[in-house]
Amino acid sequence: FGNKAEKDAQEQERNKDWNPNAGLASKNLPTPRPAEELAPAPQAAPAVSAVEPGKPAPVPAARPAEKDSMAELIQAREATASPAPEVDPYLYFVQAGAFQSPAEAEAQRAKLAMLGLDPRVSEREQAGQLVHRVRLGPFRSKAEAERIQQQLTAQGIKVALIRVQR
Repeated sequence: FGNKAEKDAQEQERNKDWNPNAGLASKNLPTPRPAEELAPAPQAAPAVSAVEPGKPAPVPAARPAEKDSMAELIQAREATASPAPEVDPYLYFVQAGAFQSPAEAEAQRAKLAMLGLDPRVSEREQAGQLVHRVRLGPFRSKAEAERIQQQLTAQGIKVALIRVQR
């Protein structure tokens, strides 16, 4: 049980500066408009008329001035609304091995470090056994992770692309 507590402490240390909202900071949110600009012009109450059952109620026609102001409002909104950059819902890692021995994982980490990369070794229990994973990342885009994957494959290192929900 002491091993679990140690793992939890390590996990807390790794995640102490993690901000789950970091990906949201880069989004361009539209600025709110003043309420008086968005409020519709006051209108007279529609006249109540008797409608035969089973027939739809007549729809009052908009006055020309209302049509123009509504069209202008829509155009103004479209002009000021910039398209939000598409954010990938995943983070990507390049895994360069999973080892039972911490020494093997450390050797792989050192090999990757010699190539100028910054891999990390993390522990994970899988099928009842402790596994030491050697990973690079996280990468914000799949293209960036694939570039590293291709670079390592060209060096003869077997790697896997790992996708994790943000």
